[in-house]
Amino acid sequence: DPTFGVGTTSFTINSGGALFQVGPDVNSNLQVNIGVRSVVASRLGNNAVGFLSQIQTGGPFSLIKNEAGQAQKIVDEALNQISRLRGRLGAFEKNTLDTNVNQLGITMENLMSAESVIRDADFATETSNLTRNQILVNAGTSVLALAQQTPQSILSLLG
Repeated sequence: DPTFGVGTTSFTINSGGALFQVGPDVNSNLQVNIGVRSVVASRLGNNAVGFLSQIQTGGPFSLIKNEAGQAQKIVDEALNQISRLRGRLGAFEKNTLDTNVNQLGITMENLMSAESVIRDADFATETSNLTRNQILVNAGTSVLALAQQTPQSILSLLG
């Protein structure tokens, strides 16, 4: 399908990462792996400020315990982690996947152009052969017409 993937490079990553085939041959030199950390609440944040899951009611940084300042630091760190991850994924999509999609589009266009040239070349050859054969048929018909006229001309001269 020549329209597959045209204008779309969206992708979803599950289970910690993804492996992308970015070349024509399946081998490790033509594959790109991107790892993605878990973004569940218990992992967003860090040991220094705390984790997002610790802000919940009953947690060590619950807002009920007047820990709004620490909760804000945790939320800021979680937002920074998500922003960095989104930046990495966006850069990967833009610089790796989009580049490959564009290259594949150019390759497909070149292949279609080459196929067209081959078809046109065959059509031109066959048209040339048809014209040649038509000329040979017309020449043969003319020779036969002349061959029939020659005996009649001789008889008319004798008669």
